[in-house]
Amino acid sequence: MVTAGHCTFGVGLDGVSTTDDGAITKAVDGGTGGNDVWISFELEPDFANLPPSSNDGRDENGLRYEDRAAFLNSSPTWHRATSYPHPQYDDNAFYLYDAGVIVLDEPFTLSKYGALAPVNYLERYRSAPRNTQRFEAVGYGTERIQGKKEFGGDTRMQSHPKVNSLTSQPRNTYIVLSNNTATGGTCFGDSGGPTFDNRSSNLVVAVTSWGQSPNCGGKGGAYRLDQPDDQAFLAGFGITP
Repeated sequence: MVTAGHCTFGVGLDGVSTTDDGAITKAVDGGTGGNDVWISFELEPDFANLPPSSNDGRDENGLRYEDRAAFLNSSPTWHRATSYPHPQYDDNAFYLYDAGVIVLDEPFTLSKYGALAPVNYLERYRSAPRNTQRFEAVGYGTERIQGKKEFGGDTRMQSHPKVNSLTSQPRNTYIVLSNNTATGGTCFGDSGGPTFDNRSSNLVVAVTSWGQSPNCGGKGGAYRLDQPDDQAFLAGFGITP
């Protein structure tokens, strides 16, 4: 499963940090992913019996981790996996190589799957008339930020942002999409979710990477998956156009 690199980097290995508690920021220096990943494919994931963050001192000595791992491992709707960030990923400049892969411990069958866009697929929109192309972004993130209040979240939603620009720094790393109430967009918690080519396509062209505004307005960035280095990385996991 394809996702963002910053969603896969340093997640932990059996409750132990793989980044020396944040001292390692690059995949090349050993800051790998880990197996402390559980995925739900439900429209609304089940958190009903998830042990709280603080539980009578059991957050000490790894006991909080043991409580949560036990709950997730016993649930039929949560599936354990191992994460792998792009080999050139750097947490200090995540947007440069913000691709990652999640590999499930056990197979899980879906009725339909996404397909990877071929190399340079997004270039077709570079000279297209402004506001004509509408993608489909999917995620479990917050729906709205108003002041200090957050609304929504933890439910799979979709939006149909327009492409603002294919110009990025460095070139060909991300696309810039609209974030507003008229066109929709992405917000906190949507990171790593797929950006489909349009409302009826299963072609994945990018993954949600970043947002510019603290209230999820303005614009957001989706990391391109149609570049040669990313396609070479994904091909190592059998993910090809």
